[in-house]
Amino acid sequence: MKRTEIFSMMQASVDGMHESGMIEEELALQEGSVLIGPGAVLDSIAFVTLFTDLEEQLSEQTGKEIYLLIDDVHAFNPKDTFLTVGVLADYIEHLLETEA
Repeated sequence: MKRTEIFSMMQASVDGMHESGMIEEELALQEGSVLIGPGAVLDSIAFVTLFTDLEEQLSEQTGKEIYLLIDDVHAFNPKDTFLTVGVLADYIEHLLETEA
């Protein structure tokens, strides 16, 4: 799966949360958009919703059970104390390559 597809999945998830009223602002995710940490664009409930939605979409597309574990994401990127969209996309890309 290409990085652009992963970004599209994330954006579709955020768009769905906006349409349902879960998040008030319409968000255009960027590489550096912070998901966890100072200046995060999502609250904790929206963040968990993003993760579970991504897991469902990834599982459907790959035919495998895919789990996104925050500890694994942090271990993948230990240099930063916050999580950005770009880092999450890198992690998912890496996870899918190792699952193949």
